[in-house]
This record gives sequence, structure tokens and C-alpha cells, in this order.
Amino acid sequence: MQDLSAAGRYICASIRDMTFLNPAFLWLAAAVAVPIIVHLFNFRRPRKVLFSHLAFVREVNKVVLRRLKLKQWLLLAVRITAVLALVLAFADPVVPNKNATAGAAERSVVVLIDNSYSMSGADERGLYLEQAKELAKEIVKAYAPTDEFQILTTGGGKFVGAFYPQKQALETVENVGFHNRIFSYAQALQNLTQYFANARKPARLFYFVSDFQQSTVLQDTLRGLEIPAQTTVKFLSVGRRVQSNLYIADMRFDTPVVEKGRPTTLTLNVQNESESEVEKLSVKMEIEGRPAATASVDLKPAQSAPVELTLTPERGGWLSGSVTLDDSPAEFDNTRYFSFYIPENAKILLVTSDEDPSYLKLFYQNLVGQYRTDVIDRRALGNVDWEEYEGVVFAGNPEIGSGTGQKIKAWLENGRGIIIFPSWRANMSGLNDFLTQIGAGRYGEASEAPTKFAKPDLEHPLFQGVFANARADGEFDGPNLSRTVPFLPADVGVQNTVIKDESGRAMLHETRVGSGSAYIFSFFPSLAWGDFPLKTSFAPILYRATLAFNNQTRNRFSYSVGEPVVKKVRPVSAKPIKLRAADGAEYVPEQYPQTGLVALRFDRLEIPAGNYALVQGDTLLEKISFNYPEAESKTAKPTDDELRKFLAERGLAQIEVVAGAPEQVRKDVSEQATGTPLWKYFIFLALAMLATEIAILKFLKT
Repeated sequence: MQDLSAAGRYICASIRDMTFLNPAFLWLAAAVAVPIIVHLFNFRRPRKVLFSHLAFVREVNKVVLRRLKLKQWLLLAVRITAVLALVLAFADPVVPNKNATAGAAERSVVVLIDNSYSMSGADERGLYLEQAKELAKEIVKAYAPTDEFQILTTGGGKFVGAFYPQKQALETVENVGFHNRIFSYAQALQNLTQYFANARKPARLFYFVSDFQQSTVLQDTLRGLEIPAQTTVKFLSVGRRVQSNLYIADMRFDTPVVEKGRPTTLTLNVQNESESEVEKLSVKMEIEGRPAATASVDLKPAQSAPVELTLTPERGGWLSGSVTLDDSPAEFDNTRYFSFYIPENAKILLVTSDEDPSYLKLFYQNLVGQYRTDVIDRRALGNVDWEEYEGVVFAGNPEIGSGTGQKIKAWLENGRGIIIFPSWRANMSGLNDFLTQIGAGRYGEASEAPTKFAKPDLEHPLFQGVFANARADGEFDGPNLSRTVPFLPADVGVQNTVIKDESGRAMLHETRVGSGSAYIFSFFPSLAWGDFPLKTSFAPILYRATLAFNNQTRNRFSYSVGEPVVKKVRPVSAKPIKLRAADGAEYVPEQYPQTGLVALRFDRLEIPAGNYALVQGDTLLEKISFNYPEAESKTAKPTDDELRKFLAERGLAQIEVVAGAPEQVRKDVSEQATGTPLWKYFIFLALAMLATEIAILKFLKT
């Protein structure tokens, strides 16, 4: 009884609070006069009854008369109710929502559309982005023309903007396309105040339409954010099923040294982001637009598997390539791009001192065809244009001053390389100051104690593919040394001892300096120091070290679209530097001069993934590749209930999660703006009254 009483009070309260969105239709209630007139003036012609005697009149039963009157009154009530129900339905009655926003002319509405590439997924309703755009239109159309709107996208990068009318908002939605920027729910909420900075209405509504990808949109751990007063926040999730996807997780060459005419293995990991097994997935590689290698792979659900592709570069210089998977329906990440550099006509500077550079000159001027070598004395170091050279070889103590050391360090950090050989009995303080400056370490005291190489780690990238025989028989043709200046590596930074002697001292040490490398020897390659120049290991070690600091550090394998990194290049003219795509499209990145170089930023460019030429005028500076962020390929997303739980755990339970269906959005917006609509109930009542009238006429006999 208490439940019935409470229900009755709720119904009475709802009727008492009921308002009409179209009250002008209420004047049609005058139509109830029609059934009343029909009732008062029965227009049916009387039926003639022939009888032979007045006694038959007395037989008329009074009960029949009462039935007739009852039937007429019932018909009158039913018809009046039907007419009133239809009139009320057209007047659009609603029960105001306690949490409803202010009146129809007092709303500022912001719709944020996720247009990242994960929204290129699809289900039976179509592409996620198209679904999001349709929902945005439904939101805009559901509000009044007098409201103001702002349409934002996750790729727009704009937080403060002007509000505009309904028509312009619909046009803005229509022009939304994919963008490379990833936007998290935390960023969306933290910028709420900025979104409404230009709002002119007191009631504010914010809609975030997204697939709520767990690897991107929900990656933040934001907690306890205060939602501004007068602001209602709603999340609309699109995508009704788990999206299957296959993508390349990463790519790398198995060696940092890629040489012209030598086979090189490209290893990549293929990830199966689905619940079904994949068999014989085709993987194809192209270099400079020409087929280079193919492979296939089998993948179990949620499994990653390595794939190896072998290529043999036919020329040096800058090369671009791509690896493609045969995958659907998410196709934006089916191809992954990369670029690499093989030294060709690169310039090397050989700086001589008090040691005999004969073998070094022979090597660099006659044995290494892809390099052009300039030879100078150490006293000319102050006049060197460092950006002219890819690498520098210090043949003995160069006596580097502090100013020159700063220049070399900056040059190294930008991806260049040096090789250093010590001098015998020389004052190494200047060189040690420089080595300390770049974070490498320092040389110790010179020694005449005989020593020889220990067998190096032939799996080290510097030796991969070089000493095949030594790897097979366990022998290595290492030198016998009579002089050394031991190098003592620093205990900070990226340090890697490549070759040691039998006592464990560093004979060849690598230090990373920014994007560049320094290879530091503990001996000099002359016969006065030992037989290293005569050994079969001399040319391969020196050659691979030279290739490594050019090949490995000259350029990154690829960049992520939208990645906020700075790349520095050496200009060849005053013309702007551009990115030129394979189809001829050109893009101008942000650029500004920096100590003889030009610093470039690409994160604000709206560019598709692909291989590009970095050009200045008609001169090729480099080749550069861009891929969509790997996180976009991870398609896992929560259900609406999981999203509600996620928000509640972060103190954001006041954010409402609305099902991403147009009909649900229309209902939600209507109820939020005006209250619960009742028109359909009055339609049902009118139909029920018509059915009742038919039943009375058919079954209630008189």
C-alpha cells in the first residue's frame, strides 16, 4: 500500500508540474464540443415500429432505456477523452527534470569530437568518426536555435574559441576529418574553463564524443577534478563491438651499420589485436617503391610474433622503405614507413698531430670509396667548419681548446661522430678536458707493458656480418701491442666497451653524445705501437666504426605523426625547408635558425603517415618517415558500464555516460533541456479511447 501511495503521489506531482512546449495547440481543446453536440442532438432518424395494439408499448423494458442512456454517456466520455488526449499530445507536454538546464535561450553547448585515427574503426553502423559526427549533429539539432554552440576536435589543438549559431555548428561538424592528435579525457576535462571562456549563457553543457580507447583517451590517471559550476559533462561512446586489428609494433635493422651491396635483416613485430587466430598473414616490404622482400606469419589471438625481411641496398645515400600488412577493417596502420642513410660521398676530416698517420691516410684516402677525406694539422682546428663533415678522426692528441670543444660537442649532439687515437708521452690534459666535457671519461698513464686483444664480442653490432670465420672457429686475428694509453670510461651516460685487452682494460670504447657517437681507442695505429695496421682486423674495425657513427646516428628510423620533437639540419640556402610527399604535396614545418643550423618542428603539421623528402629548393637534405602513433593501433575500449566505473574510481561519477545511438541522444538532450516528454502517452490514451468506443458500439447492446 505504501508503494501504491508513493506512486500516486509521484503521478499527482508530475501532473501538477507538467508544462507544454507547444501550448498554442491547446486552443484545439474546443473540439470537445463536437461529441457533446452529437450527444445532445441525436441526429439518427427514429426507427418505425409497427404494432397492432398499444399494449406493446407497455412491454418496453425500463432496463433497456437505462442501458441506452449509459451507452450514450460512455460514448460521450470516451470521445471527449480521445479529443483531449490528441490535443495534449500536439501541445507536447513534459514533466520538468529537476536537473534540467535553464530555459531554451540560456544554453552554451560545446561538443568535442575525437577525430584521431582510431576512429577509423567501424561496426554495423559505419565508421566511428561518421557515427561521432552524426551524434554531434543530433546534439546540435536537439537544442533550440537560440542556443549557442562550439564544435571542437581532438586534433584541433584549440581550447578557446567563439560560439556560433546552430546552422554554423552543423556546417562545422560536416567538415570534421581525421587528425593525428591524440586527446585524453584528462585534457578534455582540464580545459573545461577555457572551452567556455567566451560563453554568453549561464547554463553550460559539454559533450565528449569518442571511442574512449584505453591506450590513448583513457591513459591518464586524473583524479578528483572539480567540474565547474553550471557545467554539465556527458561522455558519448561510439563503437558497439571490439575492433579487430593487426599492426606492426616496431621495426629495426639487426645491425646499426647498413652497407651498399650487403644483405641486411629488417626485424619487425606484428601484433594481433583481436580475439581470432590469423593464418598466413602477408607481409611485404618495398624499398624506394620497388618490391624488396615478402614473408607470412601466423598469429594467435592477442599474440605478437617477429618477422624477418632481408634486403640488399643497391645504392648509397638516403633510402626510404615501407612494410605493409594485408589487414582490414582498420587500414590506417597497415603500412609502416622508414628511412635510412648509407654514406655516399660523405666528408671525413683527418686531424694529424705528432704521431705517424700513414696507415690512417692510406685507409681513408684509398680504401674507403664512399668517403672523401680532408687532412689537416691540429693547429688548424680553429678554422674548421664542422657542419661540413660527417665525422672526424683525431690521429693523436689534438690539443682541443675549450671554445673548440664546445663546438665539437654541439656538433656531436646533432648526430655526427668522432674517432680518437691517443699520442705517446704527450700532455693529454686538453684532450681529457674535452672527453670529460662530452661525458666519455679520460685517458690514464701511458704504458709500455705488452698486451693483446681479448676475443671481442663478435655479436656486437659493430662486428655483425664481418668476422664470420672467426665466429665459426673461435679465432680472432687481434693485434699485439707494445704501447697503450689506457682509457678509463666514465660511470655516467651511455657507455659501451667494444674491445678489451687480456687484462680487461678498454681498448676500444663507445660513448653516446646526444645523437652522436665517440669511438675512443687506447692505442695508435702505427707500427711503433704494435702490429695492428698489419692485422686482418685493422680495416674491418676501423671501417665499421666509421660507418657506425654515420649510419647509426645520421637519422632516426622514423617519427610519430604529431610527435613534439626538434630536428636540426644544415641549410644550403635561405629558402624555406619543406617536406615533400611522394605525390608532390608540400608542407612547411615550423623552422628557426640555431647556430648555423635550422631547427624544425613537425608536430603541428597535418600530414598523413608516409615517406617524405626534406628539401630546400630543389636540394635534398634528408629523407624522413612518419608513422601514426602505435598507441592508436591498440583498439581495446571499455563498455559503457566499464567507463562509468572508470570515472567513478577517479571521483568523476557526476559525468554521465550516454549510449552512442542517435535516438538515445535525442531523448537525452530533450530530457536534459526540457524534462521527460509525455506526448506519446497521450497518443496511446487517444488510441485506447478509440478502441474503447469501437468495443462499446459492438458489444454494449441496447
